[in-house]
Amino acid sequence: MQNNFNAIAHVTERVGLAMAGVACGVFVAAAVSHADSALLRSIWVAMVLIVAGGAGFATGADRAWRDDRRTRIDPVYVLRPTGTFIASAAALVAVIVLVFDIQLVVSGPVVLAVGWMIGTTLQMIAAPLVRHRKHPLVRRLLIGGTHGARA
Repeated sequence: MQNNFNAIAHVTERVGLAMAGVACGVFVAAAVSHADSALLRSIWVAMVLIVAGGAGFATGADRAWRDDRRTRIDPVYVLRPTGTFIASAAALVAVIVLVFDIQLVVSGPVVLAVGWMIGTTLQMIAAPLVRHRKHPLVRRLLIGGTHGARA
């Protein structure tokens, strides 16, 4: 019974995070759509930004912080928080632009869209690294080999 409840709680959390990512993606897409570029105003760009937000937020926050004293920097501890920060900053700027009706410079929407995509992509890259941390290929990627290092 407890395992079922934990599974339901986990799925509920993932769906909630995906909804938050989609909501942020909508704000970013709305701010980017004010660009002078027909490409940035396209529905396909808006959909990519929105879906990337849902996928990034849902998959990117699945690692509990551990208090172990490592001598090497763990890329997962860098990728996920960096991606979350960049994506959240892009979403915050998008909301400010929309709420205060600020006109961005010509490159502003491009920077906003690229920042959003970089942030959500970093989150999505970190997720499989966490889930498959024990796999020899991922271990080699994360710690530069399997010689005596813990995963």
